[in-house]
Amino acid sequence: MYCTEYPGPIYRGLMLSENQTVWPQQPESIRARQLLSLENEIRVLRSQMEQLFIEQQSFIADDVLEVSMMLDLKINEYMRLTNKKPSL
Repeated sequence: MYCTEYPGPIYRGLMLSENQTVWPQQPESIRARQLLSLENEIRVLRSQMEQLFIEQQSFIADDVLEVSMMLDLKINEYMRLTNKKPSL
């Protein structure tokens, strides 16, 4: 299963993003759809990474690192689309 196949949460005909932004079920703009897709992918990857850590009890296990790197890429892509600078 690809991360983009993960359905977004739907509440009364509206889709909710992780930061509680509400969009109609069919976002109007391409950018809004990209952001929603990335938020869902980030959520799925984060859950996968947490589950792998629980199973392997290691932050440096190959599987955990692989998912972590994919998660980093998706977060960076999201930040670029939203023009947000990461806080240090």
